Amino acid sequence: MAVRIAQNAFRGLVCINKPYGVTSSQQTQLVKDVLAPHVHCSRDPQTKRRRRLKVGHGGTLDPFATGVLVIGVGKDTKRLHGDLLQHRKVYRVRGRLGVETDTYDFEGKIVVSKPYDHVTAETITKLLAFLPRSYNQIPPQFSARTVDGVKLYHHARHGTVTSEMLETASKGVEIYDIKLLGFQ
Repeated sequence: MAVRIAQNAFRGLVCINKPYGVTSSQQTQLVKDVLAPHVHCSRDPQTKRRRRLKVGHGGTLDPFATGVLVIGVGKDTKRLHGDLLQHRKVYRVRGRLGVETDTYDFEGKIVVSKPYDHVTAETITKLLAFLPRSYNQIPPQFSARTVDGVKLYHHARHGTVTSEMLETASKGVEIYDIKLLGFQ
């Protein structure tokens, strides 16, 4: 016998280790598909339509990124936009020296290529010490940040991104700790 739970009693937060190549929306839909059959959704008294299980994520992770994606279920989706996600986050980054792409990620077309034989782990470590710990981060054109309700990557695909849009989408960032973990 299957157990069905009333929609208003079904709530909480789910932390998912989002795999590489999956969008945040795809991962959220997967959680919804798994949970929905177990939830009894009542009908809206005005429209008589069956209500849907509310599921949302706390912020878009790049499809190339792996890591924790916080997903809210039911009434707890509202908690995602409060102070819950304002805590410190940890990022690990892997980069390739000597190239720049038109999308600022490894899928883009290489637009600049420079020698980097002179760069050493010691050089990078010294440079990291001089990085500002607090600054205004301007997102890349191919970003999920929105300007006037439209994601930047939509503008980028149509060639309509302006420097004003990128400035509007910028965000204050604070770095608490930064270190080189490896160099090959």
